[in-house]
Amino acid sequence: MEMDKNLVREVIAKRVAQEFHDGYVVNLGIGLPTLVANYVGDMDVIFQSENGCIGVGPAPEKGKEDPYLVNAGAGFITAAKGAMFFDSAYSFGIIRGGHVDATVLGALEVDEKGNLANWMIPGKKVPGMGGAMDLVVGAKKVIVAMEHTSNGAIKILKECKLPLTAVGVVDLIITEKAVFEVTDKGLVLKEITPYSSLEDIRATTEADFIVSDELKNKIANDLAESEIDSSFQNETQKILSDLKDSLDNVSKNEIEALEAKFHFNEKNLLNLIKDSLLINYSHSTDEFLFSLTEESQGLGISNLIYMSLQIDRFSRTIQPNTVNLFVIEEPEAHMHIQMQKVLVSYIETIFSKQKNLQGIITTHSTEIVKNVDVNDIKVIRSENNFMNRIVDLHQFIVNNGDKKFYETFFKLNFADLIFSDAVIFYEGDAERMYFESLINRKHSKYSNLARQYLSYCQCGGDYANKYFPLLNELRMTACVFTDIDYDKEREELEGIESDKSSNTTLNSLLLADNKEVAGIYQQQSQDREKNIEIFTQTGRDGYARTLEDALLYKMISLTEEIESVFEKFNKSEWDKFNESFELTLPNITSGKECSMKREEIYNRLDISKENRKIDYLRDNHTEEYAEYEEFKETCEPKRSIRDIVSIIDKTNFMYSIIFKDKVIEVLPNYIEEGLTWLNNKITSTI
Repeated sequence: MEMDKNLVREVIAKRVAQEFHDGYVVNLGIGLPTLVANYVGDMDVIFQSENGCIGVGPAPEKGKEDPYLVNAGAGFITAAKGAMFFDSAYSFGIIRGGHVDATVLGALEVDEKGNLANWMIPGKKVPGMGGAMDLVVGAKKVIVAMEHTSNGAIKILKECKLPLTAVGVVDLIITEKAVFEVTDKGLVLKEITPYSSLEDIRATTEADFIVSDELKNKIANDLAESEIDSSFQNETQKILSDLKDSLDNVSKNEIEALEAKFHFNEKNLLNLIKDSLLINYSHSTDEFLFSLTEESQGLGISNLIYMSLQIDRFSRTIQPNTVNLFVIEEPEAHMHIQMQKVLVSYIETIFSKQKNLQGIITTHSTEIVKNVDVNDIKVIRSENNFMNRIVDLHQFIVNNGDKKFYETFFKLNFADLIFSDAVIFYEGDAERMYFESLINRKHSKYSNLARQYLSYCQCGGDYANKYFPLLNELRMTACVFTDIDYDKEREELEGIESDKSSNTTLNSLLLADNKEVAGIYQQQSQDREKNIEIFTQTGRDGYARTLEDALLYKMISLTEEIESVFEKFNKSEWDKFNESFELTLPNITSGKECSMKREEIYNRLDISKENRKIDYLRDNHTEEYAEYEEFKETCEPKRSIRDIVSIIDKTNFMYSIIFKDKVIEVLPNYIEEGLTWLNNKITSTI
């Protein structure tokens, strides 16, 4: 069958896409292979280009090309969400390190031994081999995607005639006519496309090949001689005879004969069945008839229905004296999150009714994990490149004796935590916004962290220590950012180190029985070698008590040399600071300028204790004062960072920090130290 050029490329690209699975890292060569990215559908496939990109998306729409986004062949690409860019050396490190699951390359010639020639035609100028030499050796699977012939010239040969790219590297050959697998016994014909036949493939392939056993049972000639073929012929002739009579009556001319011949073979019969077959799922009750057709449902719901039926059928056939084991691998594929929850609920119902039925579900879905009983979960963690370790959460809970905590909070944080590379513990929503913005923003110096699977876990300061036994059991890296929490009423630096911290996490992880702030400062300066480390404010953060304290201290330190967060500034000085920061801070003074009792003005100004030298105003003066400005000049308060933080809205303040690029990287010392430690820790374990 003569095929349009565009159809040829589409058929090949679609078939190649079927070789991928969720999580695959795939390199696409130049030309035809780049089309494969358009046909992966909902699969979680990451495309890599050797010129320095991972996360290549589909080809851009015409007219919307970005001149700075190109692949190794200078063709325009798009960047998928989460895409990363790096230099060529790093890109080839990924390839040579065996991190590419599959590479798809075009070819000038391929032979029956899996030899590849795809870079040079003698007598013609060529750009060179490029990255092909590295790809065919470093990738786990090499797929050749090419047209079966080129202007009539055969491309699948007994032996390549052009200069080789590599020897014996090809695993699979996919053309518009066929799919060949390269084996130790030679080429094996696995599939014939609807656009070809066995005879056609033999005529356009020089290399010897074996027809697979599966394909041998689908010989076209078997069906050509069958009863169905002759039956169609007879019925067709009857129809044509009736048609002839009708034409004679209209034209008044006798037509000698009309003839049609039908030849059924495996190819066109299968297409006929495929196009005609429609599966219908029906369920009726006294109230209604429920019917779902296969064509009306997405792949996710179709998978759900199929698995539900299979589980139900299996549960009805179990034998009490045999091992009845049901295994489901990654049921979340193509399923909406809510659908995953429904499936888990159904499976648990089935298994609760069948005492002799055992089931195993393997999954990467946090939704599935958090909707099952924590006692039923086994976590597989990689120990090294050659070994995995299984953690039984039921046994862990029994050994740690805190069953209520783990069963209660698992659905909140653990489900995500057990899949992660590392964990960041934070106190509240403001801190979470700050950390994620800092790590994930463009040009962040912590971009390596953004490439890892980080789990964020809110601990409220006091509860991070509850998670530590599980983290140690899983041998995970965790970074805890929490506040030092000395006496919140303190308004001066003197005596701060003798205060007691009220932070349970600090006291449990760092200090044992010593809860004085001085001890916390001392331990913050020690070497950090454990898998779980805690970071809190120190003297290098101006003796801040909270993240907001530390942020304001760091910002002011850029323009003003100050000792601590207790140093005080008047309104004009604060206004000057804020001109540079452009942050959301409260007004130092009241917005009302007159018609206010002096006691109300006093309260509005919120004068700090050391400035309360005007008590007489409250005792003897109750009349209204119109001369507000005069009053303000006599008692204008001075405020410290601690005073400001006590009256600001933390969420609005943090939003203001995040939206100002010039201050987002002004890091408190303890935050910078913690993220640097985490970055180095993760890098050393990769």
